[in-house]
Amino acid sequence: MTSLHITPADRTNVFVFLIELPEDEAASFAKDSAAIGQALDTVIDATHVVQFPLSDLEGVGLTEYLIEGMGLSEDAVEADVLKLDALRGHVLILKGSAFMGETLDTLARPPLLHVGTYPETGAPVLLEPLKSEAAKGQLSQGRPPKSEARISGMIAFYVLLFLAFFVVLFVWLAS
Repeated sequence: MTSLHITPADRTNVFVFLIELPEDEAASFAKDSAAIGQALDTVIDATHVVQFPLSDLEGVGLTEYLIEGMGLSEDAVEADVLKLDALRGHVLILKGSAFMGETLDTLARPPLLHVGTYPETGAPVLLEPLKSEAAKGQLSQGRPPKSEARISGMIAFYVLLFLAFFVVLFVWLAS
């Protein structure tokens, strides 16, 4: 059994487990989030679980899958390359968000064998100018300035409103 300390900051980590069961049992175990949660003594969000037999990665290997398929950096898995590529059987990969932001201390119980925890690296942000013709030019900056005609119309409206008020006031005072 391996002790795991999981915090909300681990939501960007990837937890790799080997399922130590015969192939058919491992496949059914990996599809049952309640069984996975029981083996880890917590509730798991099944939408953040990836599982498959390692034989599906023939020619690629688990290390390359983690780097290319899961977005991990080579530096993150570099120390465990031999261990990861030597694994056989069924693998279960949990993204840190599968633990739903909880802080917990738990044990990875059989049939799960914790292989490693690796940080995800985000895709690099490229701030290059757009090359499309549609991206050229400038966006309008809010409302256009008021034209002379509009300003004159606004002044005339307020003068007429002011005069109408005084006419009503004088009629009222005269009665």
